[in-house]
Amino acid sequence: MSARSWGVLFVAATVGAAHAQLPQLGTPTPVDVRVDNVLWHPHGLALLYSRKEKEGLAIGVYEVGGEEGRVVLRLPAGTRWMGQWFENQRTCVLIVSKSLGPKEDVDPRELSVHLLDARTLTDRVVFKRVFKPDERLDMNVDPSPSLFHAIFRLRSQGPVRHFVLSPGASVLTPAPDIDAAVTNGFHGPSWSIYGTAVYSQFEPRSQSKLDRSYERAKARDKAAAAVQQEAEAEQVAKYQAVKLNLTLETARWLAKPSPPPTGSDVAEVVPSNGVLRPVRFRGPWEDAVSEWPLLTDVNRPMPLRFDPKTESANSVWLVLKSDPEKAGTLVGADVDRVWVSPWNNAVAYLVDGALFVRPCEKP
Repeated sequence: MSARSWGVLFVAATVGAAHAQLPQLGTPTPVDVRVDNVLWHPHGLALLYSRKEKEGLAIGVYEVGGEEGRVVLRLPAGTRWMGQWFENQRTCVLIVSKSLGPKEDVDPRELSVHLLDARTLTDRVVFKRVFKPDERLDMNVDPSPSLFHAIFRLRSQGPVRHFVLSPGASVLTPAPDIDAAVTNGFHGPSWSIYGTAVYSQFEPRSQSKLDRSYERAKARDKAAAAVQQEAEAEQVAKYQAVKLNLTLETARWLAKPSPPPTGSDVAEVVPSNGVLRPVRFRGPWEDAVSEWPLLTDVNRPMPLRFDPKTESANSVWLVLKSDPEKAGTLVGADVDRVWVSPWNNAVAYLVDGALFVRPCEKP
């Protein structure tokens, strides 16, 4: 990082009346260097980041408030991966598909599932399988909104197979009960008020529509990824494989079936073993709502004086999304890229490839 960049991180800023409605920003924490992309935790509690390395890509995690981030996984060039956070945990599920040889279309591939813990800064592998390229294995995940529990779907040329991550388990457990239920016309998972997964025959939006949406997104390929990048530019990775995976996961999420009616008969997944049991549906999980105001970032040229000359820096400010023209809170005076957390309670940004995080604080 240049001396110029270090020198402008703490430039004082004058803001207008809108500042009273804006959060203040805490001290910047340097997370890591050579970073190129960030995936925020849905509540802004942690983030996953990627950085380019000579042999491929490095994946790191950071918990907001921690001293620094750490690279916990290195992936060779050409690896396809998708990350998804647990909503109520500081753990991110990373699904990785990589070639085991130099010829991606011929050599076997390995599909693995990693749990990246932002608190302990560790990686734990809970699933691994080697397959031939023509098998076209694909996996996606539905994490519980409150429990350390998730439903995985393994797609191939045959029927979809289901696996569960149980609290405290070291590996994914096959879930033949869910396989059988889906074969017999059950749909899901939907998430209950207890954070447990349920399957039902209630179908206001059909599972076939889900599959059609998935296949359409898959067929759109690069075009879909480009649209996704334009619509969610700050959350989409630069690598085409990452963009494509995020696009497919978004398509599947948007096409999920609605939850069954409260009081209806459903099959609930027992988190500890993946077995289904009949219960009355007590109601759907209600997502928490952020108390922070909706924020967005804006770029504003900022003169910097280095006697005897003056240069212009790309200063980035947080402003209220409802009134972006008013003055705001300065993020940094020479920023290359910025990511506001989904809950608007923290901001991550790059300065000369170095990643910094600043938490929001009540004014």
